[in-house]
This record gives sequence, C-alpha cells and structure tokens, in this order.
Amino acid sequence: MAGNIDIHNRPVVRNRDGSISTVRTISIGTDKGEVLIPTVIGNRVVSDDEAIREYERTGKHLGIFRTPDEATSYAKSLHNQQEQQYAPKTAFDSSLMDALITQESGGRAGVLGPQTQYGRAQGLTQMLPATAEGVARKLGVPWRPDLMTGTSKEAAAYQRALGQAYLAEGVAKTGNIRDGLRYYHGGPNRNMWGSKTNRYADSILSRMGSR
Repeated sequence: MAGNIDIHNRPVVRNRDGSISTVRTISIGTDKGEVLIPTVIGNRVVSDDEAIREYERTGKHLGIFRTPDEATSYAKSLHNQQEQQYAPKTAFDSSLMDALITQESGGRAGVLGPQTQYGRAQGLTQMLPATAEGVARKLGVPWRPDLMTGTSKEAAAYQRALGQAYLAEGVAKTGNIRDGLRYYHGGPNRNMWGSKTNRYADSILSRMGSR
C-alpha cells in the first residue's frame, strides 16, 4: 500500500556532520502489514518510540508492505531518491568556500575585520564571534576564541569549518547557493538583505565562475 506522506515536501534536519536528514525511517509490524514510518518529524529527528506514537496518533506512513525486507528495500530506494532531490540545494563543493574565503579575508587566517556595531569579524571566513560560537555549539565542537584569531594550520581549519557550517546552514534554509551566500553575509532576516548583500553573493559566484 502506498504511503500517505508527501515525500517531495519533507522537513530537512541538518546533522552535526553537515549532512541532512529527510527520511530516516523505521518499520513496525502491524495487523495491516509492515508499516514504514519516518523518524524525522517537524524539524528534528525523534526516537523510535516517539515516531511510533506519532504514527498511532496521525496514521501517517510511507507505505505498508508484506515483509520487513520489502519495507527495508523501499526505504533504501526512498533515501536515494531524496538524496538526489535535496543534495543540489544543500550541498556545495570546496570551490565555493575557496571563493568565499578569498572574498572575506584574502586567505589570511586570523585576520580581524574593522570594528562595527556588531563587533569585529574574525579569521579566514570573517565570522562575528557570537555567530561563530553559535555555529560551534550546533556542531557540538568546543568554542575556541583563540583559534578564531590564530594563524596556525589548526586555527585555519577551525575557521574554515565554522564558516562552511554556517554557509551550509544558509543554503539549507534558503534552498539555493545565492541566497545561502546572502544569508551568510546579511544574516537570517531577509529584510536585512540590501544591495550590498546582493553584490557580495554575486561577487563570490563570479569568482567561482572564473576558476
């Protein structure tokens, strides 16, 4: 039996490693057959028990199958399909980060930006300390202010990792690279994206095109 969940409009949950989850699943045996249910509900990954309670409450499922093996086989194919659907919108290669770093700092680890009302941006990816600390917390890595202003290889890698995670967040939330860059520059509030933010995004995309 076909599922009653729209698989083309799934919530997207960003994992600590930068990947995304849209259709994590489990299957449960019922008197109707083996029911495939999602463990991504709303904007979070839930426990198996919570996923089962949600199914019992709503009756929402991804399909009912004769055997657990059939459910598992369909779950794998669904995962591959979702990966193809969402990857172009949420993934980017290293050339985008290289272009962003060139734009932000000229490739200089630990560099400090000018003083602004929000503070001084730091490092290769010129992140404000409060933003960088928030990203570190989301990634589950220690917040290291010393590495944000350091010039060692370790510091440069740390600065790049936090910048890449923040850009990935922007791309995931906006659905495309250009808006992801505008999110990186202008923040989550689209009302704050002006002409300067637009030029920023276009400049980085132009840098990529010239590589």
